[in-house]
Amino acid sequence: MRTPPEFKIAQTPVALEISGEIGPASNDLLSITIEGRRLKILHEGEDGSPPFEQVIRVPAAYDLSQASANYLEGVLRITVPGRFQWN
Repeated sequence: MRTPPEFKIAQTPVALEISGEIGPASNDLLSITIEGRRLKILHEGEDGSPPFEQVIRVPAAYDLSQASANYLEGVLRITVPGRFQWN
């Protein structure tokens, strides 16, 4: 396993925005799973690049069940919406 790429994390009241350059990735070699309050990113590696695994702890203020991700031109972006409390 290689050292995972650096992921930038922006925490706002509306969402947690996670992004990082992971290089070439096909859907069958990239997985994102949720384990409790942790988001696990696993890339199996391809085209000679070694695999990596990154685990990011997500604060309880964000709703992992509503997380979404997209991958475009080597950049993975994950959005985890905030939990809103209406009074």
